[in-house]
Amino acid sequence: MRAGCDLEAFIRSLDSDLATVAQEDPAYHEHRLEFCREVCEQFPDASDEFLLDFHHFVADSLAELDRTADSRAEFELLIEEYPEDPWAYKKLADSYWLEDPDELTREEMERTAELYRAALDAAGPLEGASMVAERYEEVERRLADRETSNPE
Repeated sequence: MRAGCDLEAFIRSLDSDLATVAQEDPAYHEHRLEFCREVCEQFPDASDEFLLDFHHFVADSLAELDRTADSRAEFELLIEEYPEDPWAYKKLADSYWLEDPDELTREEMERTAELYRAALDAAGPLEGASMVAERYEEVERRLADRETSNPE
Protein backbone atom coordinates (compact mmCIF):
# COMPACT_ATOMS: atom_id res chain seq x y z
CA MET A 1 0.00 0.00 0.00
CA ARG A 2 2.95 2.29 0.57
CA ALA A 3 3.67 2.46 -3.16
CA GLY A 4 0.03 3.40 -3.79
CA CYS A 5 0.27 6.24 -1.30
CA ASP A 6 3.48 7.46 -2.90
CA LEU A 7 1.90 7.35 -6.36
CA GLU A 8 -1.20 9.18 -5.15
CA ALA A 9 0.96 11.87 -3.53
CA PHE A 10 2.99 12.21 -6.72
CA ILE A 11 -0.15 12.53 -8.88
CA ARG A 12 -1.63 15.11 -6.51
CA SER A 13 1.66 17.02 -6.62
CA LEU A 14 1.60 17.05 -10.43
CA ASP A 15 -1.96 18.36 -10.40
CA SER A 16 -1.03 21.06 -7.92
CA ASP A 17 1.91 22.09 -10.09
CA LEU A 18 -0.31 22.27 -13.19
CA ALA A 19 -2.87 24.36 -11.31
CA THR A 20 -0.14 26.74 -10.13
CA VAL A 21 1.36 27.13 -13.61
CA ALA A 22 -2.13 27.65 -15.07
CA GLN A 23 -2.55 30.74 -12.90
CA GLU A 24 0.31 32.33 -14.83
CA ASP A 25 -0.36 30.71 -18.22
CA PRO A 26 -4.03 29.84 -18.80
CA ALA A 27 -3.09 27.40 -21.59
CA TYR A 28 -2.13 25.00 -18.80
CA HIS A 29 -5.77 24.68 -17.77
CA GLU A 30 -6.17 22.52 -20.87
CA HIS A 31 -3.17 20.41 -19.84
CA ARG A 32 -4.56 20.05 -16.34
CA LEU A 33 -7.95 19.05 -17.74
CA GLU A 34 -6.37 16.33 -19.89
CA PHE A 35 -4.19 15.13 -17.00
CA CYS A 36 -7.10 14.90 -14.54
CA ARG A 37 -9.32 13.08 -17.02
CA GLU A 38 -6.52 10.63 -17.70
CA VAL A 39 -6.00 10.05 -13.97
CA CYS A 40 -9.70 9.21 -13.56
CA GLU A 41 -9.58 6.82 -16.52
CA GLN A 42 -6.34 5.11 -15.52
CA PHE A 43 -7.18 4.68 -11.83
CA PRO A 44 -10.90 3.79 -11.68
CA ASP A 45 -10.33 1.69 -8.55
CA ALA A 46 -8.68 4.51 -6.60
CA SER A 47 -10.34 5.70 -3.40
CA ASP A 48 -13.56 7.68 -3.67
CA GLU A 49 -11.83 10.67 -2.09
CA PHE A 50 -9.09 10.62 -4.74
CA LEU A 51 -11.52 10.24 -7.66
CA LEU A 52 -13.86 12.85 -6.24
CA ASP A 53 -11.01 15.34 -6.03
CA PHE A 54 -9.92 14.70 -9.59
CA HIS A 55 -13.46 14.97 -10.94
CA HIS A 56 -13.65 18.34 -9.16
CA PHE A 57 -10.38 19.32 -10.80
CA VAL A 58 -11.86 18.42 -14.21
CA ALA A 59 -14.91 20.60 -13.55
CA ASP A 60 -12.76 23.43 -12.21
CA SER A 61 -10.49 23.30 -15.26
CA LEU A 62 -13.50 23.38 -17.58
CA ALA A 63 -14.76 26.47 -15.74
CA GLU A 64 -11.36 28.14 -16.08
CA LEU A 65 -11.48 27.42 -19.82
CA ASP A 66 -14.88 29.20 -19.97
CA ARG A 67 -16.58 25.93 -20.86
CA THR A 68 -19.38 26.63 -18.42
CA ALA A 69 -21.91 24.14 -19.80
CA ASP A 70 -19.31 21.33 -19.69
CA SER A 71 -18.26 22.32 -16.18
CA ARG A 72 -21.87 22.32 -15.00
CA ALA A 73 -22.43 18.91 -16.59
CA GLU A 74 -19.39 17.57 -14.73
CA PHE A 75 -20.73 18.94 -11.43
CA GLU A 76 -24.13 17.35 -12.16
CA LEU A 77 -22.35 14.00 -12.62
CA LEU A 78 -20.50 14.52 -9.34
CA ILE A 79 -23.78 15.19 -7.55
CA GLU A 80 -25.21 12.00 -9.03
CA GLU A 81 -22.20 9.89 -8.04
CA TYR A 82 -21.38 11.57 -4.72
CA PRO A 83 -24.62 13.05 -3.32
CA GLU A 84 -23.00 13.51 0.11
CA ASP A 85 -20.35 15.90 -1.28
CA PRO A 86 -21.38 19.49 -0.48
CA TRP A 87 -18.73 21.04 -2.73
CA ALA A 88 -20.29 19.91 -6.00
CA TYR A 89 -23.59 21.54 -5.04
CA LYS A 90 -21.84 24.72 -3.90
CA LYS A 91 -19.63 25.03 -6.96
CA LEU A 92 -22.53 24.36 -9.33
CA ALA A 93 -24.65 26.97 -7.56
CA ASP A 94 -21.75 29.42 -7.71
CA SER A 95 -21.47 28.86 -11.47
CA TYR A 96 -24.91 30.43 -11.78
CA TRP A 97 -24.88 32.91 -8.92
CA LEU A 98 -21.43 34.41 -9.30
CA GLU A 99 -21.63 34.80 -13.08
CA ASP A 100 -24.37 37.45 -13.16
CA PRO A 101 -27.17 37.04 -10.63
CA ASP A 102 -29.24 39.83 -12.20
CA GLU A 103 -29.43 37.91 -15.49
CA LEU A 104 -30.65 34.61 -14.04
CA THR A 105 -34.01 33.31 -15.11
CA ARG A 106 -36.50 32.35 -12.45
CA GLU A 107 -35.75 28.67 -13.08
CA GLU A 108 -32.00 29.27 -12.73
CA MET A 109 -32.55 31.16 -9.48
CA GLU A 110 -34.72 28.35 -8.13
CA ARG A 111 -32.07 25.80 -9.13
CA THR A 112 -29.35 27.93 -7.52
CA ALA A 113 -31.30 28.12 -4.27
CA GLU A 114 -31.91 24.36 -4.38
CA LEU A 115 -28.18 23.73 -4.89
CA TYR A 116 -27.09 26.00 -2.05
CA ARG A 117 -29.65 24.36 0.24
CA ALA A 118 -28.35 20.91 -0.79
CA ALA A 119 -24.78 22.03 -0.06
CA LEU A 120 -25.82 23.02 3.44
CA ASP A 121 -27.76 19.77 3.94
CA ALA A 122 -25.12 17.39 2.52
CA ALA A 123 -23.38 14.99 4.87
CA GLY A 124 -19.83 16.08 4.08
CA PRO A 125 -18.00 18.94 5.80
CA LEU A 126 -18.36 22.33 4.15
CA GLU A 127 -15.90 25.04 5.02
CA GLY A 128 -17.47 28.42 4.56
CA ALA A 129 -20.97 27.18 5.34
CA SER A 130 -21.94 30.62 6.63
CA MET A 131 -21.05 32.17 3.26
CA VAL A 132 -23.11 29.49 1.49
CA ALA A 133 -26.00 30.21 3.88
CA GLU A 134 -25.72 33.93 3.09
CA ARG A 135 -25.81 33.24 -0.65
CA TYR A 136 -28.78 30.93 -0.19
CA GLU A 137 -30.65 33.62 1.75
CA GLU A 138 -29.82 36.22 -0.91
CA VAL A 139 -31.13 33.99 -3.70
CA GLU A 140 -34.29 33.30 -1.70
CA ARG A 141 -34.71 37.04 -1.04
CA ARG A 142 -34.36 37.85 -4.73
CA LEU A 143 -36.83 35.12 -5.63
CA ALA A 144 -39.33 36.55 -3.14
CA ASP A 145 -38.77 40.06 -4.51
CA ARG A 146 -39.34 38.79 -8.02
CA GLU A 147 -42.60 37.16 -6.87
CA THR A 148 -43.94 40.39 -5.40
CA SER A 149 -42.85 42.56 -8.34
CA ASN A 150 -43.79 40.11 -11.11
CA PRO A 151 -46.50 37.71 -9.92
CA GLU A 152 -47.08 35.06 -12.56
